[in-house]
Amino acid sequence: MSQAVGKPSPLILITNHMDAWGVTFTIVSVFIFLHQTVNRDTIILLIGLTLAYWFGFAVNDYFDADIDVESPDKVKRNFFIHYPVSKTVFFLFLGIVIMLATGIGFYQFGVTGILSAIVALFIVWGYSSPPLRLKSRPGLDLLTHALFVQTFPYLICLILADVPVIAVDYVMLAFFFFSSLSAQLEQQIRDYEIDKLSDSNFTVQFGKSVSGGLLTIFTIVPIAILTVGFLSGILPVFMLPLVGAGVPLAFHRFLRGQNAPRSEKLIRVIMVIVLIYVTMLWIGLIGFY
Repeated sequence: MSQAVGKPSPLILITNHMDAWGVTFTIVSVFIFLHQTVNRDTIILLIGLTLAYWFGFAVNDYFDADIDVESPDKVKRNFFIHYPVSKTVFFLFLGIVIMLATGIGFYQFGVTGILSAIVALFIVWGYSSPPLRLKSRPGLDLLTHALFVQTFPYLICLILADVPVIAVDYVMLAFFFFSSLSAQLEQQIRDYEIDKLSDSNFTVQFGKSVSGGLLTIFTIVPIAILTVGFLSGILPVFMLPLVGAGVPLAFHRFLRGQNAPRSEKLIRVIMVIVLIYVTMLWIGLIGFY
């Protein structure tokens, strides 16, 4: 594994996937706001799920390091390329974070929480790690990402918080499924040239043209879901700024060429704006209580 010149800050272990753990924090917060379930259990679940998703993407970086080293852009962002970690240290780190994430987020919900933790940990491991490595299995890669990256945090909150399922929940679950699906296609198109050299996935198997066409469709679908949700009055007004923040990303997908990469800077800026807005909502909510 070659080393890049000049090590970035170790903080890339946290900042590299801010869009991942930041989205999880936002999704769980939105669930809490929609169902008005501000209590000790849901706040602890918020912390635990955010930690678990940060951890999941750190695991992904660890197993992708040998592939990412071939990409100048990914070299800059993968902690484990610049700071090699032995398997012993990594598995120790793995055990500590598993105990923290699951202990904080899931065990308080009894047997259902423990079973949910087992499913979550299986997906974290199976998605990135050989021999299963679901992300390298065409079809399963898209399905796993669609079900577990954005959809699962909301769904698990519904299950563990034990609240009545209402119309807005169906809208949100459908939106997160297609949003996560389109995000995975976008990433695969971005990484196509590197992935085709030593890995496999849906886009490597079926080509950029097919994935590009599906990306267009699966970008339009969540936009349509949100539009119907707002026009029907199912989605509340406080979500408008969150949706508005994503508009530039949708336009960027449509306007850039298929071979042009997505703007990582734009994603980070929008994520910071979203986190600031969600934090303001939390401050207002806590003040209300």
